Amino acid sequence: MALFDLPRLHFRGTAEINPSTLNNSATWPLVLYDTIRSEPFLPPRLYFHSRETILNVRADISPTPHEDPTNGFFYIEIEVLKDVAEVHKWCKKRLCHNQSAVDWQYRPYYDAVVLLYQNQSCHEFPPLKVPLLDQPPAYWNMFGDMSVTLSTVDAVGVQRLEDSKGGSRVVEYEKDDPEAPAVVQQLMNLRLDFHSPAARTKKAVICDTIGNQAIHTYIFCSGLQLTNRRTGADILRGTPFRFAPLSFGAWKVLAGLKPPMASAARFCSAIPLEEMEVFSEELKSFLEGSDERELRGVFVSLTLEQTLQNRDPEYYETHGDRAKPAKSTVVATLAPWYAGDLRSNVLGRQLATFNAAPPSHKTESLPLGTMMSGIREFADGSGLFSVDLAATWPERMEQSASGVRQFSTYGLGEMSFRYGDDLRDEFFNITVNEAVAPLDSVFARGSLFDCFLSKGQVAKLKDEAIRVYLGEDLLFRETDYYITSDTKGLFGEAGEAPQAGYRVYDAQREPCILRILQRGQPVIRPIDVHMGVYRAPGTGNNPLGPVDRQEVLTLKDGDAVPLVNNALRPEDTGIYYFAYDGQYADNRIPPFAIARKGYTIQDTSAFVTLNVVNNKDYSRYLSSANWNRSPPTWEVVYQEVFKLYHILFPAMGKVIPFEQGVYEDPYVREQVVALTDPALWNRVTYMPPNRILSKSQRELILAWSAYVQQRDNPNSDYPT
Repeated sequence: MALFDLPRLHFRGTAEINPSTLNNSATWPLVLYDTIRSEPFLPPRLYFHSRETILNVRADISPTPHEDPTNGFFYIEIEVLKDVAEVHKWCKKRLCHNQSAVDWQYRPYYDAVVLLYQNQSCHEFPPLKVPLLDQPPAYWNMFGDMSVTLSTVDAVGVQRLEDSKGGSRVVEYEKDDPEAPAVVQQLMNLRLDFHSPAARTKKAVICDTIGNQAIHTYIFCSGLQLTNRRTGADILRGTPFRFAPLSFGAWKVLAGLKPPMASAARFCSAIPLEEMEVFSEELKSFLEGSDERELRGVFVSLTLEQTLQNRDPEYYETHGDRAKPAKSTVVATLAPWYAGDLRSNVLGRQLATFNAAPPSHKTESLPLGTMMSGIREFADGSGLFSVDLAATWPERMEQSASGVRQFSTYGLGEMSFRYGDDLRDEFFNITVNEAVAPLDSVFARGSLFDCFLSKGQVAKLKDEAIRVYLGEDLLFRETDYYITSDTKGLFGEAGEAPQAGYRVYDAQREPCILRILQRGQPVIRPIDVHMGVYRAPGTGNNPLGPVDRQEVLTLKDGDAVPLVNNALRPEDTGIYYFAYDGQYADNRIPPFAIARKGYTIQDTSAFVTLNVVNNKDYSRYLSSANWNRSPPTWEVVYQEVFKLYHILFPAMGKVIPFEQGVYEDPYVREQVVALTDPALWNRVTYMPPNRILSKSQRELILAWSAYVQQRDNPNSDYPT
């Protein structure tokens, strides 16, 4: 059960998340990057839904309309921007803000886009995500280095089972609790941080499976450590699996904010015992408790919320070329990890709203998404019910005149958990308001709530769906099946057979495995599962409209799903969503996102994401026998590999300029070869940070390095 197992140790602190936002396609239909083809656009493109729309614009220039065969739309090129340095300078300024703008002559075309699409007068075309003319094309963080850092993430709470006269009970302690036993007081001295000795940094790397969609974000971390703040001693140090998102709440903060600043997400991973350099006996003994199961490692979750992004469009004008990472509250939880637990996910019972329009409370809309729960049955038939509200617990934000933000529990009322629809069927209730459950105390328990179940209640819940009521309103109901995967974020390469597997956690290939549970138990008899495919728009943001393809699969728990029936292609990049039979009316899978802040696909765990990297044929450059005709020069490798990262990740160019003289320096060249080695794929040092590097591109890098070595040292024995 991982997250739902006891004991648990909780931490709270802050995190800085520093993505580069040039690849977000936030200023669609003004685009710098094609997600599907992994290609930069230089000059940038401005898309329209038809050739006629372009030709009807009245302007002093007449750019040529081009058709994009990948999406059927038409575009013009902003031809005054053909140099990377000029593009980066342009990206930092509000688009066409005044007549001194380098692209001022294109203003009528920008105005045409705003007029047609911001007002939704063209429904077959994606709407604008942000106001086009008020936003720098770089969006909010042009100079991000893709890092995640933690700050003062200190222990704040413990939950554990303790024996009492009436039997076992879950006891909760907060920091500075005078009633806490000595072992708990010692645990409160611990601090959690990232740890990467090879990179000499305390950073992790954030990575989107699909670069323009934050739903598919993962965290690669070379190491985690627990340190005693008072003594400086390491209590735990080890290498976790890649962190993957377990739950996502788009609208957790009810304050007029929009995602991601209104959102919360819980990321999960585990550190196996064999990947630990340090594991103190005190921590090991605490996690083992009185459980008879053999400990396999430590389960770790990080919940990021209360995120603040600096979206000041004048920032770069006043601060220069500086990153402005988002700042978040982070709540971390450590729990035991046993045999059968997943590497970066949790098995249990999912409760969902499934409302196109969310329920209302007072004057607030409540798009609460989903919540996860689990039941552990004891030998005598009784049990322990646990529920995770990290992405669901509603919060209120108030901001002072000076800009200081204060968060508190929103006064929702009492959530009644039942195995029927009558109040007499209630087995647990949680009061949601600041007076009874202040937000600090909710964080001190990791947003995890527990209650003991009688033998009869356990028996009832084996057959009945869990319901959650607020007064007479049904907020949540358990899904008939819980469908998820421990292999959510998949990377493949064009031309590969899907049966060969995908990169998920490291360079090794593995199949996409679905887990299917009913009332918390594995489904051993195959059921019909509807797979809907939302293809990623190469130049837009989120998928549009209904699914591109839907098919019925017959699956049971643990079955592998190939996703596609052909050799992988870049256009197979997308979201693969799974719904059980009868989940939707007429089994019609809905659009990716439902309007009016309602339930969305990303609120569930029932999807995997796939990025198929384009694999070009560079064979003419790879053999030294061809180098007289087709040498793998700097111009070739820059155009085919490095240009993309030069445009999308300006922070990389600040560290090592994308210049021939720099990259062909022997030390730098050796570092490029070393850091693009697939063996480092799951480490923070791997390049590129977005993991979009094909096998053929890697081979081209090796050929270029060998070519430069032979050119500069003709008598060397450098391998070719």
